Amino acid sequence: MAHVVLLNDVSQLDGEPGWGRSIGPYVLASMLRAEGLTCVVIDHFTKLQNFFDILESAVGPETLFVGFSGTFLGIDTRLPQLDSTFIVDYRAGFLWCHSAEELKDFVGKVRSVVSRKTHRSDVPVVLGGVKALYGLERPEIRPLFDFFVIGKAESFFLTLVTKMKLGEALPFSTVDGAKYLTESNFGTETKTVQSILWDRTDAIQPEESLPIEIAKGCLYNCKFCHFEKQGSIRQTNEALRAEMIRNYEMFGTTIYQFCDDCFNDTRSKVNAVCETLLSLPFKIEWVGYARVDVACKFPETLDLMIESGARGLFWGIESLNAAVAKRAGKGTPPEMVKELFVQSRQKHGDRTIMKGSFIIGLPGESEESISETLDWVITSRVFDLSFWPVLSLFPYSEKLDKVAIDYADYSRFPEKYGFETVSFSPYYWKHSAMDFPKALKIQRNVINRLKQNGMNKSAIGSIFQYPRLRNLGMDHEQILAEIRSGTIDSLTHARIRTLENQWIKTYEKDLCSELSASKGRLANAL
Repeated sequence: MAHVVLLNDVSQLDGEPGWGRSIGPYVLASMLRAEGLTCVVIDHFTKLQNFFDILESAVGPETLFVGFSGTFLGIDTRLPQLDSTFIVDYRAGFLWCHSAEELKDFVGKVRSVVSRKTHRSDVPVVLGGVKALYGLERPEIRPLFDFFVIGKAESFFLTLVTKMKLGEALPFSTVDGAKYLTESNFGTETKTVQSILWDRTDAIQPEESLPIEIAKGCLYNCKFCHFEKQGSIRQTNEALRAEMIRNYEMFGTTIYQFCDDCFNDTRSKVNAVCETLLSLPFKIEWVGYARVDVACKFPETLDLMIESGARGLFWGIESLNAAVAKRAGKGTPPEMVKELFVQSRQKHGDRTIMKGSFIIGLPGESEESISETLDWVITSRVFDLSFWPVLSLFPYSEKLDKVAIDYADYSRFPEKYGFETVSFSPYYWKHSAMDFPKALKIQRNVINRLKQNGMNKSAIGSIFQYPRLRNLGMDHEQILAEIRSGTIDSLTHARIRTLENQWIKTYEKDLCSELSASKGRLANAL
């Protein structure tokens, strides 16, 4: 039935509230649909009871390929020696599977359905998104997929599909036997941000919160960051407003996850976007990423963000040690950072859920320095949630640098930043202040201290769960109360799980209905 079928999901912990839709596949689907090509996105595919029946409904003789969106697929893992604490580890496992054999079995079943419905055995199964790098890093995964799509696929996706439809050869690059496609293979570059025209087959639920892309890239160059840096492109304010009005008129959507690596990267951008949001004929609420630099220099921008509907903000602070933060690419003096959040809490109260992120293992930062930061977080109570990941390095490839991935400077030049040892089999790094095992131990101690002080004890661990929780019927005050409860209320979490399961079942039912109706519309058109 569809020229392209894309499988989408965001992994979650057992008992943890779910997440909204990941935007990537919908950007690609919207592009194809605008050109008269058909694309079906099967969301929450790892959770659907009748996934393979739905796949059968979506695939037809015209299907060119089936693609997995791998970016947010991960597994539940336990931190060493702390059995009660779980994390979603997006580097561990095999996408959402715990073994290569488990993934091989699933992909094999997908191939079987596709072959039967297309009457062809050569229809590719593809991996895209950030995890497409696994095809280059992990020998066990390479044979499971026909090729890997890496980087900003929207710049060449229409050309890719058109070439496949015409039977033309694709300009693959090959690394260690893995075929992959990037912008450079097609000589293209992403210059615009794509609005999404949601389709009936997306099975959007009434008043469902949705992702929306504000901008791509980041103007800054944090040394630990593997995302696109030192450049940003924006959706126009007119297009943003039109997309929100269309979503409101079609679905009643007023709650958004802003897809933007750094929403408040400039004062002018905050002013322009927030004024656009405030000009809408209805009020919206949103969550997104934020950076302290502009907010500290221009505190009125934070006021405007909150006034425009910011209900959850993720702040990448990383360190409150001035020297460490500056060398990592965060130059705002720690005392200014602290003052910003203290004053904001006093001024705005509980209007916005604040989450602070602090990296354990930055070069030069000692255990004592991290402990001082933790003391302030616990004492000040300015953050409703805090995040303490251990520093993550990626294996560096000069061939892929700035082509498939914008590597962190820590991965490009580890010696320059004080790393004495870096290895990936097994994973290990060391610098003068600590090594990877010590960082893990510090992380366990941090988690314990937070819980002992009544913080980070709720199953709600991310502001990006906020939009889905609103879909499940919780209001802002209920979500905030659950985050701050200081005790794990199993009844509350059981209720959230029940609501989540009901939502998935309704989505699955509506998706089946829309796919069936679309077949009828196609038959009538023919």
